[in-house]
Amino acid sequence: MWRMTLRTPACGHRVWLPFFLAAALLVGCGSSSSAESGGDDAGLDVAQSDDAAEAQQDAAQDPVAEPVDLPDGTPTRQACTDSFGHGLTETFGRLDGYLVSIVAPGSQHSCNADSDHVHLQILMKGAVYDVAVNVADSTSSSTPVKFTEADAPGLNGQWEEGWHGTNVTFDYVSDLHVHSPSFGPVPLTELAQKIETALAEANHISVYATAYGSDGVHLVHRNRTNEDGAVVVRPLSAAPHVLAFCFADQGF
Repeated sequence: MWRMTLRTPACGHRVWLPFFLAAALLVGCGSSSSAESGGDDAGLDVAQSDDAAEAQQDAAQDPVAEPVDLPDGTPTRQACTDSFGHGLTETFGRLDGYLVSIVAPGSQHSCNADSDHVHLQILMKGAVYDVAVNVADSTSSSTPVKFTEADAPGLNGQWEEGWHGTNVTFDYVSDLHVHSPSFGPVPLTELAQKIETALAEANHISVYATAYGSDGVHLVHRNRTNEDGAVVVRPLSAAPHVLAFCFADQGF
């Protein structure tokens, strides 16, 4: 009878067996190997499933951040002034501070007023700064400035007292999602009143604009891509409210 020597790590030490028994034993060992291999793969699948479940659980415990909705606080008003700070750089940026005075067009010329603008006075780090907001087209005083307003949740959380003159952009189309047809012409007196009403209870305020010097800003209207001027009311709320302006000949 044929016989063979068999010695495998899986099946023990050297033995002499009839051939048909050795073959059967080899098949058995192979089956055992396959089963063990299958068991390893199954264990890997279970581990991967556990990892996926853990990742889903982590995601469930890390929800998308909700906008912070903070109160604006009690507004403070003071007499307008013609004495301003000098902390601005002559560039486009954002002025974050506290609204302390609203100067109507043509009213108190000792407070840096003029006939084409509403001047907002903003307290920032202990000094007052001037913000000139067009309510008439300087090139054609008979042509009304166009106006719109909208909530902008994407601006939530940006307010930080100071002048931010680097890496700041604002664009009516990409940030506010409005185009020129959304703006309507508003006569000077009515627009000045709209601004005053919108700011009546404002405390914190943000203004996107271009500094004309170290003491004030202007171009608070459609200007150029990523450098549009605007007034942001309630910047600490979940949905800051934006006052936006453009001229009749501007299409975007």
